[in-house]
Amino acid sequence: MKKDNRIPKLSVLSIFIILVAIISITMIILYLFHFRGGISEEIDDWSKFGSYFGSITGLLALLGVLYTIQQSKEQVKLTEERGVFFKMLELYQNQASSVICYEKKGVEAFENIGKLANYYLILYCCLDHLIENPHENINNTEGYEFVALYNFRDSIIENTDLNINEIERIKDLIKDGDLKSLLPTMESAKEYFHILSDKIDLEDQYKAIKYVSILIYKEYYHFLGQYFRTINNLLYFNKDFKEGSQYSRIFRSQLSSYELLVLFYSIFCGSVNTLELFTKFPFFNILLKEDVLFFNPNKYRSFDKYLNDLLHIVTTNNSISR
Repeated sequence: MKKDNRIPKLSVLSIFIILVAIISITMIILYLFHFRGGISEEIDDWSKFGSYFGSITGLLALLGVLYTIQQSKEQVKLTEERGVFFKMLELYQNQASSVICYEKKGVEAFENIGKLANYYLILYCCLDHLIENPHENINNTEGYEFVALYNFRDSIIENTDLNINEIERIKDLIKDGDLKSLLPTMESAKEYFHILSDKIDLEDQYKAIKYVSILIYKEYYHFLGQYFRTINNLLYFNKDFKEGSQYSRIFRSQLSSYELLVLFYSIFCGSVNTLELFTKFPFFNILLKEDVLFFNPNKYRSFDKYLNDLLHIVTTNNSISR
């Protein structure tokens, strides 16, 4: 996550207050430096002293007025920002509650979408491996791997030998995004994926997750389109708010683990700006590890390290594609 090293800009009012303060202090120092005599008993001296310091007290009074004005402006700005945030938060809540998946709404709908995304990810990886290794000899595998590979192939094709026609059919399934038709094969696909997942590097993980994110977005665009835009706008306004960190914590507390998983997928098909908005504040460090199928604690002791490495690839690929 990048730090914001920008120096805050001073307003015209702040600069004026600083100038008044400098002038007042300078006048006091000059008087004390030039008139170092004791306390005078002459009325005329006290009159001149009062006239001189009258101008200073006038400046100090002006300073107080200017400070009050500045504080009032800041308070008005904070009130406006708070109003905008909570209006956007209410809009988000309305959008989230209106999402529907398999006749479920709200949190349950996001649970279904998240599960469906993970199912698609498993199927995509298994099919992609079959395409890349069409001549893999099933008889060379042993034990659990043999059973998993045999069961998955048997559920996809009529025989265990992949011919050109079967490979083209699988390619068409991926190209057309028709993975839903293969959901009945999930049990055998899960077993096969369990073996494959450790062999998939970060670049291929990015490729797989991006494919699924686009597929899910297309299927549920009529719900997720407005939902994502609302969150994007909320984070966009929030990034410049003075109390933005506090508001981000409030917003994050509204997100269920199912929503976080759907949002995690969404950033893979978003822009660089969208990713920066999500990573400005630590949203994804509270993702459930078991929901991120590629995470392997044997390879990455730290879940945060894995996410950072994966999101770095997202940023790099999104930057290149711009």
